[in-house]
Amino acid sequence: MNWYFVLTGILAVPLLVGAGLLVPKMGIGVYILATIVGQLIGSIFVDHIGAFGGIQISISFQRIIGAMY
Repeated sequence: MNWYFVLTGILAVPLLVGAGLLVPKMGIGVYILATIVGQLIGSIFVDHIGAFGGIQISISFQRIIGAMY
């Protein structure tokens, strides 16, 4: 098994533990919204720095509006 397969399983643990601890306090809708917003912000940042050998795409007003829409 490749090392990055193990890494993907380990990185899912905080998401699952966070769901178990936070959903009863804040509600499922707010938790899902926060998760999706975090993924959008993370993807814009990863594109901005060109991480993982991807094409570098700068943050722009149009991209931010597109993520909000």
